[in-house]
Amino acid sequence: MNFVRLTVFKEVVRQGSLTRAAKHLTYTTSAVSQHISALERELGAVLLERLPRGVRLTEPGRALLDHVERILDEYHAAKGTLEAIAAASGGRLRLGSFPTADATLVARAVARFRRSFPAVDLTLHRVDLEEAAHRLVTGELDISLVYVFDGRDHKKLTGLELGHLLDDPLHVILPVGHRLAGAGPISLADLAEENWIHGTRQNPADEILPEVCAQAGFLPRVVLRTDDQMSVQGLVAAGVGVGLVSSLAVPVLRADLVARPVAEPGLTGRIHIAQPLGLTRLRSANIMRELLVEAARSVIRPDVPPRVPLPAHP
Repeated sequence: MNFVRLTVFKEVVRQGSLTRAAKHLTYTTSAVSQHISALERELGAVLLERLPRGVRLTEPGRALLDHVERILDEYHAAKGTLEAIAAASGGRLRLGSFPTADATLVARAVARFRRSFPAVDLTLHRVDLEEAAHRLVTGELDISLVYVFDGRDHKKLTGLELGHLLDDPLHVILPVGHRLAGAGPISLADLAEENWIHGTRQNPADEILPEVCAQAGFLPRVVLRTDDQMSVQGLVAAGVGVGLVSSLAVPVLRADLVARPVAEPGLTGRIHIAQPLGLTRLRSANIMRELLVEAARSVIRPDVPPRVPLPAHP
């Protein structure tokens, strides 16, 4: 159904005249008449009776008028929603992430986004690599951070566009009283006799640690598995074992722990921004992408101010 014709019909009824409706709509009388005639042909009914000094609703016209207000209200509401989404001033944005990124990169990006676009319904979804890939491809997420190790897991990201955000060298965390707590970069061989707290089978580092340790001449003795970074910190502080954390977690490490880089190569993950490939993207998703890039830059170089200008909230 043509919404312009419905608008013209509504105005003709309100004015009671084709001429007055044309003047109010800044149309010619002929154009208004053509719109009404086209609407009548479309619906297969005479809607208005033409009189010498105006028009009068027919029975079908009265029936249509009962619905026109609701139809036009819903149309304009939908149109406004789409315009708001295009302008990033409304609509929704679904962002996927993982715990260590939530507390650093995502928190900074979301704070700036919310200040400038408070009307956008922003939701944060905690997802692992496979779930993020699936939900991006199926349209359940608009944008997501994903964590991979170089040369691994990329086949799981088919159909997605990846933008490298930053490298994440994993750190060993130790209690402050540990014999290696005051050292610089730690060789894994020095930790051969330690108990380890490590991730579950879903954790990207699960396969990497045994391989890197094997190259150092031992297999890690894993005594407990958890993917919860706060749990890892608490268990290490209690002396249960040593563990690995993302470099993103180092600035917010517990005071009774120390983090040390690993001397051997291979324990470096890569954080990417992932979006569906080949789809028209929400402007809000593109803005969030830029803000995540800025957040990553501030993590690497905290002395550099943000460079993405955002409009102030009126």
